[in-house]
Amino acid sequence: MLDKRLISYGFLLVILMTGFLSGCQPPTTAIPVESETLEELLVGLEGLSPEAFMEEAFRRLVLRSPQTVTEVGLADLYGVRNTTLDSYDLQDHLLTQSFEVELLALAEAIDPAGLDEAVRFDLRTFIWYLEGRVALHPYQWLSFPLWNEKGALTDQLVYLLMTQQPFEDEADVEDYLERLEAIGPQVDEIVAYLYAQQAAGVQIPYTLYSEVMAEMGTHRWQVGRKTPFVSVLGLRLYNLEGLSSEDMGAYYDRGGEIADRVILPAFERLMDALYVLAESTTDQVGLLHQPEGEAYYPALVNQITTLERTPGEWLQFGEAELAGLNEDVRQRAAEVGYDPAETLQEIFRQARVDQDYALGLDIFVALRGLLVEAETKMAAAFEIEIVKDLVMVPVYEGASFEPAALDGSRRAAFYAGFTGQDALFDMPTTVYHETFPGRYFQSAVVLGSDLSLFRKALHFPAYDQGWALYAEHLTWEMGLYTEDSNADLARLQQELIAAAQVVVDVGLHVLGWDLPTAARYLVEKAGMDRTDANALVLEQIAQPGQALVAYAGYAFIRDLRNQAEDALGENFDLKVFHAAILNGGSLPLPLLEEQVRKDLDY
Repeated sequence: MLDKRLISYGFLLVILMTGFLSGCQPPTTAIPVESETLEELLVGLEGLSPEAFMEEAFRRLVLRSPQTVTEVGLADLYGVRNTTLDSYDLQDHLLTQSFEVELLALAEAIDPAGLDEAVRFDLRTFIWYLEGRVALHPYQWLSFPLWNEKGALTDQLVYLLMTQQPFEDEADVEDYLERLEAIGPQVDEIVAYLYAQQAAGVQIPYTLYSEVMAEMGTHRWQVGRKTPFVSVLGLRLYNLEGLSSEDMGAYYDRGGEIADRVILPAFERLMDALYVLAESTTDQVGLLHQPEGEAYYPALVNQITTLERTPGEWLQFGEAELAGLNEDVRQRAAEVGYDPAETLQEIFRQARVDQDYALGLDIFVALRGLLVEAETKMAAAFEIEIVKDLVMVPVYEGASFEPAALDGSRRAAFYAGFTGQDALFDMPTTVYHETFPGRYFQSAVVLGSDLSLFRKALHFPAYDQGWALYAEHLTWEMGLYTEDSNADLARLQQELIAAAQVVVDVGLHVLGWDLPTAARYLVEKAGMDRTDANALVLEQIAQPGQALVAYAGYAFIRDLRNQAEDALGENFDLKVFHAAILNGGSLPLPLLEEQVRKDLDY
């Protein structure tokens, strides 16, 4: 799998030993009141000012997803604890859908006339968000909760507990233990969801099913203390200041008892269900083979990209972008001294080998050096000032970024490997994507802005991921690859992969490609290793449409800049353009275009 998964639990010890990730705000003591009816969810919303309505409506909606509350960092701000997990119960799901429909009706009923321009823009953003969610209501059985970009269900929960769950005092320890208690019920709800999915005629692709079973099989622990959930608890307890050895042991024992009593039996029930569901798996991997899949895919892609294009248009777009990038790669390869007639896989293999590898702590040092260099070059393209609060944390392997919590309970962190060996070839691109001027810088701009809370918490993936990919390209313009042509080939390969994934996604879910066909395409058109290609395709099978967002957002920002340059000529200012892109936070791409045109006055 990709580095984003932070696969090895072994790196936890290093993270937790640092003690650098905590914020300074004390947690609240309030417990969330769970609304059980639509009337309770809606009470008091009518009659609020538009600003108050949006904030309160979003608060009530996001509280329906406790894991999102923790991920974004809203618990302290909303007066709740990080104790529960998302519900997969059908009635809860239908209630959330009904609530979203009612919120959309209330938002659309607000008269925009007379509203402040900023409030009117926020209202349009909120309506766009709600419309996207409501549009997918008819397809509720076509998601697959057991696998996403972080891996299997176990990996998803461990990531939540190890990097996002606050852990500053004994109240947080109790929250952690209560969340462990919630794993069993959530797993049982997922089992019920999978059976309901089967009854609706949805068939799990066998390719995905076999990967899930293999991953689940590795986690059939015999005793509670050997579960990763309790291992993480032990490591976090070790790092908690002021806790006696006796209390540490007592909490650890409680975690083991919860795992034995609640978690392990639930996972056994899940495994039993998966054995039964094996009979209804399918060799077909795309959405077009699922009930309503042909209608779902374009609706899903429109929602997550915020652009209205047909699958055929996305296919043509991806192929055209690949053709241009192929020429760029071969031209750069010739400049470096490689044979441009070689396969892309061979060109990138040679560049990787020639670039050499860093070993052990030299990996961490190299990543740190690249981060510092990127930060020093920011003035060339930006005049935005941010409050810098990024901590670099040594981990077992990989390199990835986790944004700061909005409530201050978690600092922004760049996790950097320090063991084994890592190729210097793609290190620069990874650092620029994850830190400056990519994900960290963008998130820091939002955190320090005067945007309303709900706007800071809203995320449109095409914008977020598109900016990070644009940041990779921008660093080339900023001169960060001037003395490192091989690393620039790595940057171009990442663009190739993102563009190829657009074609692959349509291939899988509209054209009927299987996994081997899709993986071969990534090998041929993006020069990937077959193992990495297989893993990437598996994610695209499990999460249709998600792979389009990065390149869709990048190309939109790139083209928006080209249009501004053409319209403004010598009056175009790159720093002003970037301020217009970033200062408004995460947006649907058409609204981003409106904002940029207004700010740049063209």
